[in-house]
Amino acid sequence: MTLKAAPYSLVKGDSVFAQIKSVNFYGESLQVVTGNGAVIRDVPDAPISLQNDLRTSSDTQIRFTWSDGTSDGGSPVLDYIVLYD
Repeated sequence: MTLKAAPYSLVKGDSVFAQIKSVNFYGESLQVVTGNGAVIRDVPDAPISLQNDLRTSSDTQIRFTWSDGTSDGGSPVLDYIVLYD
């Protein structure tokens, strides 16, 4: 059985661990052993350490390097978008 639950006051990135009980006319069961938890997913952190790679830049092409942010938001980064003026 799958049940959607909405705990209150969660912040994106928080870990949530749940325990489940069965209930019938006679009472409640013991709690099931805690599972592996869940994470409230979010967008990734912005890349850091943006730099112009002068060794490989030329008159017609600029090469940039950067590092990933601390958090991927719970899902791998798929692509980067380079914006320029």
